Amino acid sequence: MKLGPASKSYSLKAGKHDVELVAEGYDTYTTSIQVINTTSFNYKMKQTEFDVLISSNVKNAKITVDNSIINPSERKKMKAGKHTVKMVAKGYNDTTAVITVDKDHTAFQFDMVPEQTTFYVTAGVVNNPPKPSSSSYRSHTSDHSIDWPNGFVGGRYVYSKHFPIGFGMVLGESHFSFGLDFGINIDKKKIYPSDNEIVDPKFYANINPGFVYKFFSINCGIGAMIHDYEKTTVTTTTGESSSGNNGGYSSASSSVSVTETEQMSFKASFLLKPSIEGRIPICGGKRVITLNVGYLFIPKYKDLNGLTFGIGFQFGTD
Repeated sequence: MKLGPASKSYSLKAGKHDVELVAEGYDTYTTSIQVINTTSFNYKMKQTEFDVLISSNVKNAKITVDNSIINPSERKKMKAGKHTVKMVAKGYNDTTAVITVDKDHTAFQFDMVPEQTTFYVTAGVVNNPPKPSSSSYRSHTSDHSIDWPNGFVGGRYVYSKHFPIGFGMVLGESHFSFGLDFGINIDKKKIYPSDNEIVDPKFYANINPGFVYKFFSINCGIGAMIHDYEKTTVTTTTGESSSGNNGGYSSASSSVSVTETEQMSFKASFLLKPSIEGRIPICGGKRVITLNVGYLFIPKYKDLNGLTFGIGFQFGTD
């Protein structure tokens, strides 16, 4: 039969009785007792639900516990054990953590992190009434201050002595990049590899594969320099002739010079352009300023060899 609150006294017949204790938020407790004269019994029930308070440093944060929205200013009844908490607020990184509710941990404070900054998101655990506790939950969001994008695209200006107007573009994915570089000889400066050769450089073009790792990249351009070419060859032929008069003979020599000119327009000569590039992140790594130093190497025309310098800009595509 149902007696009532456990805090009261009840009259029972002597003998054995089955007792069941039921309370909201506690496991049901069942036992048997033996009543002899005046007897008192004391049992400790296991609490299974607690009034839990979850709050954040961002007042307008949307808080869900196990996919159910809660009011951060009110306590919510929660069963003992693990629960998944998620917080979302405009201008802040989403915060997710797993908390463990028990009799010693019924209040949790979360510090949300503004976007494009890097810290550890922590949830300090406090007792009831609210009081800092030695226990804490930590959600690791990032181990460095820069969020490098997986993909990026960009361009750059490139300068060299014989090709002062140069430009390039690059596409990257993860640790690899692929680019195209061009340089133009706007001054029309010519070079003279020998006394009878004239080379008029026009422009160069190269493909530029590279390896990218955070703050730097290493590239090796392979391409061609396009130029006009002129070579003059002079050939001299010498001959002798003789004549006779009254038994006497005389001889004379003569020479003939032939000039040949070889001209070629838009001839291509192989080139290499290795370079190293420093990458300066801005906007949390979503934008990058690049500084590039390379060497233009044209084996056939060493007078055109020399350093190249570049400055550019890249932005993430993911």
